[in-house]
Amino acid sequence: MVEKNNKFDSERHLMKDLDNKFLINTKNYIEKELGFCKELTDGAKCILLGFPTYINIGDLLIWMGEINFLKKYLNAKKILQANIYNGCINVLEKCIFNKDIIFLQGGGNWGDLWYEHQKYREDIITRFKDNKIIVFPQTIYYRNKEKLIKSGEIINAHSNLTILVRDKVSEVLAKEYYYNADIVLCPDMAFYFDLPKVKSKKNKNKMLFLCRRDKENAQIYSIYFDKDIYDIVDWIDILPLITLVLSRLSSALGSFWGRMTKLKIHYTVAIILYKISSFFFILKAWILIYKAIKIVKMYRHIVSSRMHGHILATMLRIDNTLLPNAYYKNEEFYRCWTVDDPISNFDQCV
Repeated sequence: MVEKNNKFDSERHLMKDLDNKFLINTKNYIEKELGFCKELTDGAKCILLGFPTYINIGDLLIWMGEINFLKKYLNAKKILQANIYNGCINVLEKCIFNKDIIFLQGGGNWGDLWYEHQKYREDIITRFKDNKIIVFPQTIYYRNKEKLIKSGEIINAHSNLTILVRDKVSEVLAKEYYYNADIVLCPDMAFYFDLPKVKSKKNKNKMLFLCRRDKENAQIYSIYFDKDIYDIVDWIDILPLITLVLSRLSSALGSFWGRMTKLKIHYTVAIILYKISSFFFILKAWILIYKAIKIVKMYRHIVSSRMHGHILATMLRIDNTLLPNAYYKNEEFYRCWTVDDPISNFDQCV
């Protein structure tokens, strides 16, 4: 009996070592590909633009990873953050100097599917041509080739731009149309976030199906899954009421800040409004992340059509299956980064 227990303990420690090795290797890869940032940021202010005020836990995990990277790896002393609403360009121009490094939020919204975010990035790239700009890892997807060509004209007009991409399809597109930018293949920045320890009760009877319900949903997956076996939810279904209140409040303050800055209110007033809206946003972000971790940790297996359901489960070392989204994003990410992870799978589900 003692021999069996020792064997079990040995196997458990081996699996833990393998789990740690996968996450450590992913972090090391990010550091290797972004190592050039260290010499650039020496003494410079880091500007992180485009953080998500909308409710998407995946994008919040990315943002947390980016902040962690700037603080812990680059040892950045000064970080200015702004989003689409509270990042009005006329105020940013007063805060950003030529030596400062601009980082743009990563994720899966580069292209014309979520065009508001792409337009914001292109406005920043156009306005700040004297700054080094680094785009954190993105998936590139365009339905309209004319918009892709137009985007290429804007991107190629900047002489000091690095675009990180999360998959090889995006890498091929970027190298063809953004030929004046440095293109680097890199994992998602959520992997650089140190997940907080969250206690959670186990649900031994069911598995979790995190089912995307927006325009990136490939099909109505819920018809394939037995509700007696799976709890079927999307991110918005797990939100505490307080986060909805905080989300409305931070967005309202941010929008008000944006309108006021266009009217050229006093700079000090603008900064105060910015700090208030940012406080509510950060508070909401932490509540959402804690809630998401608590929910995901309840289950022995996660099925997800959201990429960051898959990434979060992978980081928590929970068996998981990733399903396709409306285009190649999920499958290409899996092929590039998690295909060799023993706890992760991809299923076409057709």
